[in-house]
Amino acid sequence: MSSPGDNVALNKPHNLFEAEQDVSQFQYSQIEQQLVEALPEIRPAAEFYWHTEGAPGQDDGPYIFFEQLFAAYVGVLLWLPSTPRRDELLRRAFTVSEQMFESTDRDVQTLVAIGLFEGREPAWLKRAKPFVGPRAAEWLRAYHDCWRDCSDANDVIVPKILDGYHVRTVIARELQVPDAQVPGETYATGRLPDECRD
Repeated sequence: MSSPGDNVALNKPHNLFEAEQDVSQFQYSQIEQQLVEALPEIRPAAEFYWHTEGAPGQDDGPYIFFEQLFAAYVGVLLWLPSTPRRDELLRRAFTVSEQMFESTDRDVQTLVAIGLFEGREPAWLKRAKPFVGPRAAEWLRAYHDCWRDCSDANDVIVPKILDGYHVRTVIARELQVPDAQVPGETYATGRLPDECRD
C-alpha cells in the first residue's frame, strides 16, 4: 500500500542546496510535498497529517497543512531554549519560508505571508527576528506594525501551542529530548506510524 508522501525522498540529507536551486519551482499545487522534500525532518508529522486528513489534493488544502504543521513546527521551535540544533532547525525552516517568498507562484508567496507571518504577536516576532530573511522582513515592514519595534515584547511566557499532528514529537526526536520538554500540548489521536519511528 502506498503512502501519500511516497514521492518524497526518504533519508534525504538535511541539505537545502538542492532546494535553493529550485526556489522558483515552489508551486502551490505541490507545496505540501515540496515542504517535506525541503525539510525531511517534518516527514513523520506530514505522514500522520496525510493519513489523518487525506493525501495532498484530497485534504482540506495547503493552508491547513501549512498552518497546522509547518507554522506549528516553527512556533514550537521558537519557544524552546536556544541550542545549536534548535537554531539550525529554525534557520532551515526560515530559509524555506524565504524561498517561498522568492517563488514565481504568487499563491505560494501569499501562503507563507498569511500562514506563517500574518497576525503574529510581538513576542513571536521578537524570537523569530534573528532567523527572518530579507524578503520576509520586507513583507513584515510593510504589513506588520509590531515588526520594527518588537524588542520590548515579553517573550518569557510561553503561549498556548496546540499540536494536532505530532509536531512536538518530531521536534523532541530531532533535539533528542523527552516530549515533556517540548512546549505545547498534543491533542492528536493516534501515534506516529511505526515506520517513522527511530
